[in-house]
Amino acid sequence: MGAGKIRLGEDLEIDVVDPHNIQPVYADLVTELRVNDGVLYISLANVIVDGESHAISRKAQVCARLRIAGRTAEFIKNMLSQPEPEQAPAGQKLN
Repeated sequence: MGAGKIRLGEDLEIDVVDPHNIQPVYADLVTELRVNDGVLYISLANVIVDGESHAISRKAQVCARLRIAGRTAEFIKNMLSQPEPEQAPAGQKLN
């Protein structure tokens, strides 16, 4: 199942595929954040609170482990540091 294309440089275009229709992961915590040999290691977790038992149980369940090349990590950092474009409320326009 094609999910689009990514262009790398002038000559390289890569097809993005998602054969298993992977669902988004929602994370509440960062459980690992380190750099090793230019690779960024990130692990994310969901917080699970069990209020059914007599003693409230709190756990962090790891939901994703990412290993990101330095150039990609730098790209993500730059994207996150840009201000978000202002959006108008539904049915209205910005002047």
